[in-house]
Amino acid sequence: MQSDNPGIRYHLGLALLRKGETEKALDILRKLVSDINNENEYKKHAKWIIANEYIKEGQYEKAIPILEVLQ
Repeated sequence: MQSDNPGIRYHLGLALLRKGETEKALDILRKLVSDINNENEYKKHAKWIIANEYIKEGQYEKAIPILEVLQ
């Protein structure tokens, strides 16, 4: 069961990322970012984490638009 609470979703994504479950973590963080009813700091930080993971994977074309929005 996944919570609707953005803080819980954000921290779950972080925990999974640190555990090495990158794809599962990114799925959770992408869902948090795509939630249009959810504008808060968790969403902003989730975007940063997603962009950072894209950079680690060499997927700069995916990271750049996210980072441009965060400027």
